[in-house]
Amino acid sequence: MTNFLGFTLTAGITKRQTAIFDTVIVLDGSSSVPYCDFSTAKEALKHMLKTLNNPKYDSKFAAVTFSDTATVNFKFLPYSSAASEIMKISQPSEYTNTQAGLAEAKKLFDDPNS
Repeated sequence: MTNFLGFTLTAGITKRQTAIFDTVIVLDGSSSVPYCDFSTAKEALKHMLKTLNNPKYDSKFAAVTFSDTATVNFKFLPYSSAASEIMKISQPSEYTNTQAGLAEAKKLFDDPNS
């Protein structure tokens, strides 16, 4: 977790404190990604969510797919709901616009209602 995500789960947290580590998954759904690889990526991300899930922390997960436009697939859900929702994401299969996906992810973090 430290090497891949850049943080340790025990950093500065005592028994009576909680930490929130919200994560937005940005998934390339453009036609440059074969359907088989897109399906495999969803499965891998589901396993990553399981790895990140820790009952001591109030972590939530969101997902954005992008192709020529970006779509918010779900907004900050607990692990059990997010793991289920990630498998329902369909591949848009258009052109690649990575910036649109990243912009939608930033909007999710900036929106106090999400």
